[in-house]
Amino acid sequence: MIRIVRETGPKGFVSIRALGHADFGVRGKDVVCAAASALLQAWLRNLMELLGDRVQVELDRRSGRMVFIVPAEIDAEARTEVERLVKYFFPSILSLSEQFPENILVSEIGSTGFAVHDVTAQQQG
Repeated sequence: MIRIVRETGPKGFVSIRALGHADFGVRGKDVVCAAASALLQAWLRNLMELLGDRVQVELDRRSGRMVFIVPAEIDAEARTEVERLVKYFFPSILSLSEQFPENILVSEIGSTGFAVHDVTAQQQG
């Protein structure tokens, strides 16, 4: 299962962390994993175009780990653009997790480390 966690803080979006493989099909030919990966990579590319090397990135293809963290101190205009990217990216990954709930779990956490909840289940409720 791919576990995707969106972290938010007082200023808004902080990070996205994805770990695992969808296990929907054979590795290397898994369409669910490919779809999630494509969405995450597109979002990362947009963040990097906006913020450059200020985005902290960790990638490990073998484990399926993708982490990208937005620096806390960015100007108001950049923060607005980051939030816009979140607004347009997150529904796409949620839609994918709703279509494949046994393969992708999306959660959200506040920067305090508490109040973790399953976003997909909450929206279906």
